[in-house]
Amino acid sequence: MDKIESCVMKDAKISFCPSIALEVLCFIQKQSLDDTKWMDKRQIDEIKNINEQLPDSFSNRRIGMSTLSLILSTYTDNHLEDISIDDLITIFRKPSDISSVVRNRITNEYTASYVYPTLELLCDGWADKYIEKISIMKEIGFEQQYKTRILPLVQKEIEEKSQNIIKYNTVNLFNQISILKSQPLVEKVKIFVSFFSFPTAFTLYKGNFLTCFTANDTDFFSLIAHEQMHGFACSETIELYKQYVAQDSYLTEMHKHLIDDMQSGDEEEMVMAAEYYLCLLAGSYTKEKLLQYAKTRYNGYCPTSVILFHLLSEEAELPSDYNKWLINKFQTKQLPQNNIPEYLDQIR
Repeated sequence: MDKIESCVMKDAKISFCPSIALEVLCFIQKQSLDDTKWMDKRQIDEIKNINEQLPDSFSNRRIGMSTLSLILSTYTDNHLEDISIDDLITIFRKPSDISSVVRNRITNEYTASYVYPTLELLCDGWADKYIEKISIMKEIGFEQQYKTRILPLVQKEIEEKSQNIIKYNTVNLFNQISILKSQPLVEKVKIFVSFFSFPTAFTLYKGNFLTCFTANDTDFFSLIAHEQMHGFACSETIELYKQYVAQDSYLTEMHKHLIDDMQSGDEEEMVMAAEYYLCLLAGSYTKEKLLQYAKTRYNGYCPTSVILFHLLSEEAELPSDYNKWLINKFQTKQLPQNNIPEYLDQIR
Protein backbone atom coordinates (compact mmCIF):
# COMPACT_ATOMS: atom_id res chain seq x y z
CA MET A 1 0.00 0.00 0.00
CA ASP A 2 1.30 3.46 -0.81
CA LYS A 3 2.58 5.45 2.14
CA ILE A 4 -0.15 7.57 3.69
CA GLU A 5 0.78 10.91 5.20
CA SER A 6 -0.66 11.50 8.65
CA CYS A 7 -2.08 14.86 9.73
CA VAL A 8 0.03 16.42 12.48
CA MET A 9 -0.78 19.21 14.94
CA LYS A 10 2.68 20.20 16.24
CA ASP A 11 1.52 22.24 19.22
CA ALA A 12 -0.69 19.44 20.44
CA LYS A 13 1.98 16.77 19.77
CA ILE A 14 -0.70 14.62 18.16
CA SER A 15 -0.84 12.89 14.79
CA PHE A 16 -3.78 11.01 13.29
CA CYS A 17 -2.92 8.00 11.15
CA PRO A 18 -4.54 5.14 9.21
CA SER A 19 -3.21 1.60 9.62
CA ILE A 20 -4.22 -1.31 7.45
CA ALA A 21 -2.49 -3.65 9.92
CA LEU A 22 -4.84 -2.59 12.72
CA GLU A 23 -7.79 -2.67 10.30
CA VAL A 24 -7.02 -6.31 9.50
CA LEU A 25 -7.06 -7.27 13.19
CA CYS A 26 -10.27 -5.34 13.79
CA PHE A 27 -11.96 -6.83 10.72
CA ILE A 28 -11.15 -10.36 11.88
CA GLN A 29 -13.04 -9.70 15.14
CA LYS A 30 -15.96 -7.82 13.57
CA GLN A 31 -16.25 -10.15 10.57
CA SER A 32 -18.78 -12.44 12.27
CA LEU A 33 -21.23 -9.56 12.80
CA ASP A 34 -22.19 -11.08 16.16
CA ASP A 35 -23.47 -7.78 17.53
CA THR A 36 -24.38 -5.04 15.06
CA LYS A 37 -26.42 -2.91 17.47
CA TRP A 38 -23.87 -0.11 17.71
CA MET A 39 -22.11 -0.61 14.38
CA ASP A 40 -22.19 1.94 11.56
CA LYS A 41 -24.22 0.92 8.50
CA ARG A 42 -21.29 1.58 6.15
CA GLN A 43 -19.14 -0.66 8.31
CA ILE A 44 -21.74 -3.45 8.29
CA ASP A 45 -22.22 -3.18 4.52
CA GLU A 46 -18.48 -3.32 3.90
CA ILE A 47 -18.05 -6.35 6.15
CA LYS A 48 -20.89 -8.13 4.33
CA ASN A 49 -19.28 -7.27 1.00
CA ILE A 50 -15.91 -8.72 2.05
CA ASN A 51 -17.53 -11.73 3.74
CA GLU A 52 -19.06 -12.75 0.42
CA GLN A 53 -15.55 -13.07 -0.97
CA LEU A 54 -14.24 -15.20 1.90
CA PRO A 55 -14.22 -19.02 1.79
CA ASP A 56 -16.09 -21.11 4.36
CA SER A 57 -12.72 -21.97 5.94
CA PHE A 58 -12.45 -18.41 7.25
CA SER A 59 -13.79 -19.18 10.73
CA ASN A 60 -14.90 -16.61 13.28
CA ARG A 61 -12.43 -17.86 15.90
CA ARG A 62 -10.15 -15.02 16.92
CA ILE A 63 -8.19 -13.26 19.66
CA GLY A 64 -9.58 -10.00 21.07
CA MET A 65 -8.64 -7.17 18.72
CA SER A 66 -7.71 -4.70 21.47
CA THR A 67 -5.13 -6.95 23.15
CA LEU A 68 -3.74 -8.17 19.83
CA SER A 69 -3.46 -4.58 18.58
CA LEU A 70 -1.68 -3.59 21.78
CA ILE A 71 0.77 -6.43 21.23
CA LEU A 72 1.38 -5.38 17.62
CA SER A 73 1.87 -1.72 18.56
CA THR A 74 4.26 -2.71 21.35
CA TYR A 75 6.26 -5.02 19.10
CA THR A 76 6.60 -2.37 16.36
CA ASP A 77 6.96 0.56 18.80
CA ASN A 78 3.84 2.05 17.15
CA HIS A 79 5.32 2.12 13.63
CA LEU A 80 2.02 0.91 12.22
CA GLU A 81 1.26 3.38 9.43
CA ASP A 82 3.21 1.58 6.72
CA ILE A 83 2.84 -2.08 7.70
CA SER A 84 1.31 -3.99 4.79
CA ILE A 85 -0.53 -7.29 4.83
CA ASP A 86 2.69 -9.00 3.74
CA ASP A 87 4.53 -7.33 6.63
CA LEU A 88 1.84 -8.49 9.05
CA ILE A 89 2.18 -12.09 7.86
CA THR A 90 5.95 -11.87 8.34
CA ILE A 91 5.49 -10.56 11.89
CA PHE A 92 3.14 -13.41 12.85
CA ARG A 93 5.71 -15.94 11.58
CA LYS A 94 7.89 -15.02 14.58
CA PRO A 95 5.63 -15.48 17.64
CA SER A 96 8.57 -16.20 19.97
CA ASP A 97 10.21 -12.97 18.85
CA ILE A 98 6.95 -11.08 19.42
CA SER A 99 6.70 -12.58 22.90
CA SER A 100 10.26 -11.70 23.83
CA VAL A 101 10.04 -8.08 22.68
CA VAL A 102 6.61 -7.43 24.18
CA ARG A 103 7.45 -8.99 27.55
CA ASN A 104 10.54 -6.79 27.72
CA ARG A 105 8.50 -3.64 26.97
CA ILE A 106 5.33 -4.31 28.96
CA THR A 107 6.17 -4.62 32.63
CA ASN A 108 3.07 -3.10 34.24
CA GLU A 109 1.54 -5.95 36.27
CA TYR A 110 -2.07 -5.29 35.34
CA THR A 111 -1.40 -4.89 31.61
CA ALA A 112 0.82 -7.96 31.68
CA SER A 113 -1.99 -9.98 33.29
CA TYR A 114 -3.92 -10.04 30.02
CA VAL A 115 -1.13 -9.46 27.49
CA TYR A 116 1.15 -12.32 28.58
CA PRO A 117 -1.54 -15.05 28.26
CA THR A 118 -2.27 -13.78 24.73
CA LEU A 119 1.43 -14.02 23.89
CA GLU A 120 1.30 -17.64 25.03
CA LEU A 121 -1.67 -18.26 22.74
CA LEU A 122 0.28 -16.87 19.78
CA CYS A 123 3.20 -19.17 20.55
CA ASP A 124 0.85 -22.14 20.97
CA GLY A 125 -0.58 -21.98 17.45
CA TRP A 126 -2.68 -18.87 17.22
CA ALA A 127 -0.01 -17.03 15.22
CA ASP A 128 -0.38 -19.72 12.53
CA LYS A 129 -4.16 -19.31 12.62
CA TYR A 130 -3.76 -15.58 12.02
CA ILE A 131 -1.29 -16.16 9.20
CA GLU A 132 -3.94 -18.34 7.55
CA LYS A 133 -6.65 -15.72 7.99
CA ILE A 134 -4.48 -12.83 6.83
CA SER A 135 -3.25 -14.84 3.83
CA ILE A 136 -6.86 -15.39 2.75
CA MET A 137 -7.52 -11.66 3.10
CA LYS A 138 -4.47 -11.01 0.93
CA GLU A 139 -5.75 -13.44 -1.73
CA ILE A 140 -9.10 -11.65 -2.07
CA GLY A 141 -7.35 -8.29 -2.44
CA PHE A 142 -8.36 -6.84 0.93
CA GLU A 143 -5.48 -4.35 0.84
CA GLN A 144 -6.49 -2.86 -2.50
CA GLN A 145 -10.17 -2.83 -1.53
CA TYR A 146 -9.29 -0.98 1.67
CA LYS A 147 -7.21 1.54 -0.27
CA THR A 148 -9.94 2.12 -2.87
CA ARG A 149 -13.17 2.19 -0.83
CA ILE A 150 -12.31 2.65 2.84
CA LEU A 151 -9.14 4.72 3.07
CA PRO A 152 -10.74 7.84 1.51
CA LEU A 153 -13.39 7.77 4.27
CA VAL A 154 -10.72 7.36 6.95
CA GLN A 155 -8.61 10.17 5.48
CA LYS A 156 -11.60 12.51 5.47
CA GLU A 157 -12.21 11.73 9.11
CA ILE A 158 -8.52 12.27 9.91
CA GLU A 159 -8.73 15.75 8.41
CA GLU A 160 -11.82 16.55 10.48
CA LYS A 161 -10.27 15.22 13.69
CA SER A 162 -7.08 17.20 13.08
CA GLN A 163 -9.10 20.39 12.87
CA ASN A 164 -11.19 19.43 15.88
CA ILE A 165 -8.18 18.92 18.14
CA ILE A 166 -6.91 22.49 17.67
CA LYS A 167 -9.32 23.88 20.27
CA TYR A 168 -7.92 21.70 23.07
CA ASN A 169 -4.93 22.51 25.28
CA THR A 170 -3.41 19.08 25.02
CA VAL A 171 0.03 20.30 26.12
CA ASN A 172 -1.32 21.01 29.61
CA LEU A 173 -3.21 17.73 29.50
CA PHE A 174 -0.06 15.71 28.76
CA ASN A 175 1.78 17.49 31.60
CA GLN A 176 -1.00 16.66 34.06
CA ILE A 177 -1.17 13.03 32.93
CA SER A 178 2.60 12.73 33.41
CA ILE A 179 2.18 13.91 37.01
CA LEU A 180 -0.81 11.67 37.70
CA LYS A 181 0.90 8.59 36.28
CA SER A 182 4.26 9.53 37.79
CA GLN A 183 5.82 8.78 34.42
CA PRO A 184 7.95 10.75 31.95
CA LEU A 185 6.11 13.28 29.80
CA VAL A 186 4.76 11.82 26.56
CA GLU A 187 6.35 13.84 23.77
CA LYS A 188 3.96 12.82 21.01
CA VAL A 189 0.92 10.65 20.49
CA LYS A 190 -0.31 8.77 17.45
CA ILE A 191 -4.04 8.23 17.18
CA PHE A 192 -4.92 5.53 14.66
CA VAL A 193 -8.34 5.95 13.05
CA SER A 194 -10.00 2.60 12.34
CA PHE A 195 -12.99 1.92 10.11
CA PHE A 196 -13.60 -1.62 11.35
CA SER A 197 -13.26 -1.15 15.13
CA PHE A 198 -16.46 0.91 15.51
CA PRO A 199 -17.77 1.56 18.15
CA THR A 200 -14.64 0.66 20.13
CA ALA A 201 -11.57 2.75 21.02
CA PHE A 202 -8.66 1.25 22.90
CA THR A 203 -5.17 1.96 24.21
CA LEU A 204 -1.97 1.04 22.38
CA TYR A 205 1.68 1.15 23.44
CA LYS A 206 3.15 4.25 25.16
CA GLY A 207 -0.15 6.10 25.44
CA ASN A 208 -0.94 5.94 21.73
CA PHE A 209 -4.41 4.65 20.93
CA LEU A 210 -6.93 3.61 18.32
CA THR A 211 -10.14 5.52 17.86
CA CYS A 212 -13.03 4.43 15.70
CA PHE A 213 -14.42 5.86 12.50
CA THR A 214 -17.51 8.12 12.78
CA ALA A 215 -16.52 9.30 16.25
CA ASN A 216 -16.67 12.99 15.34
CA ASP A 217 -19.35 13.65 17.93
CA THR A 218 -16.99 12.30 20.61
CA ASP A 219 -15.50 14.68 23.16
CA PHE A 220 -11.95 14.17 21.99
CA PHE A 221 -10.33 15.86 24.98
CA SER A 222 -11.93 13.35 27.35
CA LEU A 223 -11.11 10.46 25.02
CA ILE A 224 -7.43 11.41 24.95
CA ALA A 225 -7.43 11.83 28.74
CA HIS A 226 -9.07 8.42 29.16
CA GLU A 227 -6.82 6.43 26.83
CA GLN A 228 -3.65 8.14 28.08
CA MET A 229 -4.46 7.22 31.68
CA HIS A 230 -4.71 3.48 31.01
CA GLY A 231 -1.82 1.37 32.21
CA PHE A 232 -1.19 3.29 35.44
CA ALA A 233 -2.39 0.72 38.01
CA CYS A 234 -0.25 -1.82 39.82
CA SER A 235 -1.59 -5.18 40.96
CA GLU A 236 -2.08 -3.94 44.54
CA THR A 237 -4.35 -1.13 43.36
CA ILE A 238 -6.40 -3.51 41.22
CA GLU A 239 -6.77 -5.92 44.14
CA LEU A 240 -7.84 -3.15 46.53
CA TYR A 241 -10.41 -1.96 44.00
CA LYS A 242 -11.78 -5.50 43.60
CA GLN A 243 -11.97 -5.91 47.38
CA TYR A 244 -13.85 -2.63 47.66
CA VAL A 245 -16.52 -3.48 45.08
CA ALA A 246 -16.85 -7.01 46.53
CA GLN A 247 -17.74 -5.82 50.04
CA ASP A 248 -21.06 -4.20 49.01
CA SER A 249 -23.89 -5.96 47.16
CA TYR A 250 -24.78 -2.90 45.06
CA LEU A 251 -21.16 -2.32 43.99
CA THR A 252 -20.75 -6.04 43.31
CA GLU A 253 -23.77 -6.06 41.01
CA MET A 254 -22.62 -2.95 39.13
CA HIS A 255 -19.11 -4.34 38.73
CA LYS A 256 -20.49 -7.58 37.32
CA HIS A 257 -22.47 -5.63 34.73
CA LEU A 258 -19.38 -3.58 33.85
CA ILE A 259 -17.25 -6.67 33.27
CA ASP A 260 -19.85 -9.02 31.76
CA ASP A 261 -22.18 -6.68 29.87
CA MET A 262 -19.79 -3.89 28.89
CA GLN A 263 -16.80 -6.22 28.35
CA SER A 264 -14.66 -3.80 30.35
CA GLY A 265 -11.78 -4.32 32.79
CA ASP A 266 -10.88 -3.76 36.42
CA GLU A 267 -8.87 -0.61 35.69
CA GLU A 268 -11.73 1.12 33.86
CA GLU A 269 -13.54 2.87 36.72
CA MET A 270 -10.30 4.32 38.09
CA VAL A 271 -9.34 5.54 34.62
CA MET A 272 -12.80 7.09 34.21
CA ALA A 273 -12.42 9.01 37.47
CA ALA A 274 -9.07 10.41 36.32
CA GLU A 275 -10.60 11.31 32.95
CA TYR A 276 -13.37 13.35 34.61
CA TYR A 277 -10.85 15.03 36.90
CA LEU A 278 -8.63 16.05 33.97
CA CYS A 279 -11.68 17.44 32.19
CA LEU A 280 -12.54 19.45 35.29
CA LEU A 281 -8.98 20.82 35.47
CA ALA A 282 -9.25 21.91 31.83
CA GLY A 283 -11.76 24.55 32.93
CA SER A 284 -14.32 24.04 30.18
CA TYR A 285 -16.35 21.45 32.10
CA THR A 286 -18.35 21.91 35.28
CA LYS A 287 -18.39 19.32 38.03
CA GLU A 288 -22.18 19.22 37.79
CA LYS A 289 -22.11 18.28 34.10
CA LEU A 290 -19.34 15.76 34.61
CA LEU A 291 -21.24 14.12 37.47
CA GLN A 292 -24.38 13.90 35.36
CA TYR A 293 -22.40 12.15 32.65
CA ALA A 294 -20.47 9.93 35.06
CA LYS A 295 -23.60 8.70 36.83
CA THR A 296 -25.23 7.53 33.59
CA ARG A 297 -22.21 6.33 31.60
CA TYR A 298 -22.17 2.61 30.77
CA ASN A 299 -25.81 2.41 31.90
CA GLY A 300 -24.81 3.61 35.37
CA TYR A 301 -22.59 0.59 35.99
CA CYS A 302 -19.63 2.66 37.25
CA PRO A 303 -20.54 4.12 40.68
CA THR A 304 -16.99 3.79 42.01
CA SER A 305 -15.75 6.07 39.23
CA VAL A 306 -18.18 8.74 40.45
CA ILE A 307 -16.98 8.37 44.04
CA LEU A 308 -13.31 8.59 43.06
CA PHE A 309 -13.92 11.59 40.82
CA HIS A 310 -15.63 13.38 43.70
CA LEU A 311 -12.67 12.67 45.97
CA LEU A 312 -10.22 13.84 43.32
CA SER A 313 -12.18 17.06 42.82
CA GLU A 314 -11.72 17.90 46.48
CA GLU A 315 -7.92 17.72 46.32
CA ALA A 316 -6.15 21.06 46.79
CA GLU A 317 -3.61 20.19 44.12
CA LEU A 318 -2.97 17.58 41.46
CA PRO A 319 -1.96 14.25 43.07
CA SER A 320 1.62 13.48 42.10
CA ASP A 321 1.00 9.72 41.82
CA TYR A 322 -2.58 8.58 41.17
CA ASN A 323 -1.71 4.95 41.82
CA LYS A 324 -0.39 5.71 45.32
CA TRP A 325 -3.28 8.12 45.91
CA LEU A 326 -5.76 5.32 45.21
CA ILE A 327 -3.95 2.84 47.42
CA ASN A 328 -4.15 5.32 50.29
CA LYS A 329 -7.85 6.03 49.69
CA PHE A 330 -8.76 2.34 49.62
CA GLN A 331 -6.57 1.32 52.56
CA THR A 332 -7.77 4.14 54.83
CA LYS A 333 -11.40 3.50 53.82
CA GLN A 334 -12.01 7.05 52.59
CA LEU A 335 -14.58 5.73 50.12
CA PRO A 336 -18.10 5.08 51.47
CA GLN A 337 -18.49 1.52 52.76
CA ASN A 338 -22.29 1.23 52.65
CA ASN A 339 -25.45 3.02 51.45
CA ILE A 340 -23.69 3.75 48.17
CA PRO A 341 -26.76 4.89 46.16
CA GLU A 342 -27.61 7.44 48.87
CA TYR A 343 -24.00 8.68 48.90
CA LEU A 344 -24.06 9.11 45.11
CA ASP A 345 -27.29 11.09 45.30
CA GLN A 346 -25.71 13.52 47.74
CA ILE A 347 -22.56 14.22 45.67
CA ARG A 348 -22.66 17.68 44.13
